[in-house]
Amino acid sequence: MARLAVRAKALQAQPVANLGIRYRILREPDVRVEFMPNDSGILSVTAGGRTLMSRAVTRLTTYTTDLLSPRDQELTVVFSRTNPVVRTGASSGALKKDAPHRSEDADGIYVVGDPASAQVSFTINLKP
Repeated sequence: MARLAVRAKALQAQPVANLGIRYRILREPDVRVEFMPNDSGILSVTAGGRTLMSRAVTRLTTYTTDLLSPRDQELTVVFSRTNPVVRTGASSGALKKDAPHRSEDADGIYVVGDPASAQVSFTINLKP
């Protein structure tokens, strides 16, 4: 049992191959956006030239913006690693570099970068 706990802790400490972040737009009644990164790194969120959030984040922890203004119609999100993962082999170039991949489920929208990317950058359109 102790060996399993040590192995689980070691796996948690390893960076993920594909950097990604899940987000949800909360509209109850004011608008906020909730983020959950799949790895530790730096999360920056801007709207109209204003920085809404720029901070170090921890893997699988939820972070929420302050209340958004009605004029905040589009957010720019950049999530980057604090320590880039070095990949070798043919699989590194399998996906188009810097092209985030999106999927949606009941928990929100998940945006993932390719294995060679040290950051994921995308926009969120807040228009209802």
